[in-house]
Amino acid sequence: MFVLLFGVLFSGSSNSKINVGWVDEDNSQASMGLHNAFASVPLLSLQSGTLDTEKAAMQHGDISAIIVVPSGLEAAVARTAGKSSAAIQLFTDPSQTQTTQVVQGAVSQIANGFNLALAAAPRS
Repeated sequence: MFVLLFGVLFSGSSNSKINVGWVDEDNSQASMGLHNAFASVPLLSLQSGTLDTEKAAMQHGDISAIIVVPSGLEAAVARTAGKSSAAIQLFTDPSQTQTTQVVQGAVSQIANGFNLALAAAPRS
């Protein structure tokens, strides 16, 4: 279903990449793993920066969304050990509804995969 959604939205499009801002406030192995997961999505092109610079880029139309990994994500993940979740933030451009839906779907899929991987990780 996910592949069909991408195919429908981008069939015949000359620019098949969605530019997304990436703000890593945690700078940890967990956030690096998330970055790698998002970077592996063929339709997303990540651009790293601070929240202020990425918000300015979205206001200028250079990016369609911003993914923010908050400070303390890795510590929260270690502390909760799969009992609850640590949140990442997603900012989207409300004027780009189709793109927003695709980005939200990708974020949801990757976050779910990340949570499943954490739940399956051996506990020490």
